[in-house]
Amino acid sequence: MQVAIVGLARSGKTTVFNTLTGGQAETGGFGGATVNVGVVKVPDDRLTKLTEMFKPKREAPADVTYVDLPAPPLSADGREPAEIPADQLARLRTADELLHVVRAFDDPEILHPEGSVDPSRDVATLDLELIIADHDIVERRLERLEKATKRGLNPEEQRERQIL
Repeated sequence: MQVAIVGLARSGKTTVFNTLTGGQAETGGFGGATVNVGVVKVPDDRLTKLTEMFKPKREAPADVTYVDLPAPPLSADGREPAEIPADQLARLRTADELLHVVRAFDDPEILHPEGSVDPSRDVATLDLELIIADHDIVERRLERLEKATKRGLNPEEQRERQIL
């Protein structure tokens, strides 16, 4: 399972990543371009008991891969996120889960990009960016289906077009 950790700049994503993985990724970069990846083995007493009972050649616990993505870059005015870069969107598409870290702490030494802490606003901001990214995907697919209309759409493509 792959979990992508997302959030706005200065929200504590890397701190959460380090806590989940036991990692030592550098914090305080405030929106740097570093992608941190950590794999955690999931302990399971049931697996241990089964291993003791059946004595397999090896024991393979499940693992979770955490991917700490950089915050979306800020717009020209430096206040709100600009469009999410394509490489980050690709990582989001391959993730099984998104872990959205939202800042709810006030620290005068770590200024919030918007100037104040407002978790509801921050959730709405990132959600809007993800919706826009999804909308772009739908638009591109509809364009391809429109071109395919000339050759004739099969029933599955017709249904997909209706849904989109």
